[in-house]
Amino acid sequence: MNQKVTLDSRDYLVEQEIYTPLIPENNFEKMGGTYLMKGEMLIPNMENKEEKLGKYARMREHYLKENKPVYYNSLIIEGTLMEYLKEVQLRAEELLEVETVRLQKLWEVTEELKAQDQMKWIGEMNNIKNSLEEVIQKEIIYI
Repeated sequence: MNQKVTLDSRDYLVEQEIYTPLIPENNFEKMGGTYLMKGEMLIPNMENKEEKLGKYARMREHYLKENKPVYYNSLIIEGTLMEYLKEVQLRAEELLEVETVRLQKLWEVTEELKAQDQMKWIGEMNNIKNSLEEVIQKEIIYI
């Protein structure tokens, strides 16, 4: 059941404890942002069931929460957190894709090696993956 309420001279539509502003005033609201009532305060509702974050986006979000809370909160207030985290995920995936191919050529991890010695090929591919995970963490996640 939808209910219209006015808080601090602003009108909201309330449905299942989620407050949606009737007149969006900031980027967060213009992008469809909603609020939850915690005590007597409305806080941004960051749960978006349609958008799932990838591994690297979640790692970056956790890092920001723990180590750069002011920056993290500014992204939430500006309504740009999800966009920022999606960009982090995309950059990490692109680096992983491009560098995997490059390192396979550099280290001569070929289909021929896979056919000749599958265990060695698996080991080399795991080395490439682990090396790139470390690069992603150092250059994208934990900065």
